[in-house]
Amino acid sequence: MKIKILVVLLLAGFSVFAQDVKRVISLAPSITENIYLVGGKDKLVGCTSYCMLALNDGIEEIGSTVDVNVERIFALKPDMVLTMKLTKAQDIATLEKLGLRVEVLETPRTFDEICAQTQQIAELIGCEDQSTEVVAKARKTVAEIQAKSKQLPPSKIFSRLAPIPYFRCWTIPT
Repeated sequence: MKIKILVVLLLAGFSVFAQDVKRVISLAPSITENIYLVGGKDKLVGCTSYCMLALNDGIEEIGSTVDVNVERIFALKPDMVLTMKLTKAQDIATLEKLGLRVEVLETPRTFDEICAQTQQIAELIGCEDQSTEVVAKARKTVAEIQAKSKQLPPSKIFSRLAPIPYFRCWTIPT
């Protein structure tokens, strides 16, 4: 009986915790865009110098993904800091030592991983209702594009990869 009560309290605590997130700091432009996408822009209190959408809305700049201003982040009193693995481990550790909740997200490599991360961010900040709709719409759009592209004739693409830039030398007669 005690175990059942403990499990119920833990589950209730986790769902309430996501809903209690009112102040979020994003340390990556992709995270910021996802926060906007799922309807959480009112929760965003800090972002990087590359998060143009948020900066244009007057959100506080806290540095870049790699070089964050820990003091400024702490001063904003966030409920959660969302970041990617590009943020220095020592900065993440410092934020955690200061008692801040830091969620480090993986870099998505596929469309499915992008969709999953969008939903993960939405769940973390308590905006999961809108994320389901956003992801469903994106999947539908991609499926439509894939269907249309199958009707196109195949094309050839040339791509040149080189370890150094390609330069063409010109000799000008004197």
